[in-house]
Amino acid sequence: MNKRSNFLPSNNQLAALAKGRVPKNAVKNTEGWINIMNQWGSDVNYKEPLENQDKETIELQVSQFLCGVTTKNGGRYSRTSLKNALSAINRHLQNVKPVPE
Repeated sequence: MNKRSNFLPSNNQLAALAKGRVPKNAVKNTEGWINIMNQWGSDVNYKEPLENQDKETIELQVSQFLCGVTTKNGGRYSRTSLKNALSAINRHLQNVKPVPE
């Protein structure tokens, strides 16, 4: 007789599961948007990487980035592109700044 054993997975287990389900193009997209974010941060004289900031500073800087970033030719990104940027930044922060248990 098999006994079913339910359990509550840890945040690390959930993160590992989610990381394994990220498509390769999402990884490339994340890297691209983080490069754009880092370049923007350099352009506006932010010295510390986003992942070294506290929650409030991250929220502020991501909001500023989404409003202030421009394409290589100086145009504005579409809403869809900015939504993708936000998802990419979120994935990046989850990878480098795991949620404490």
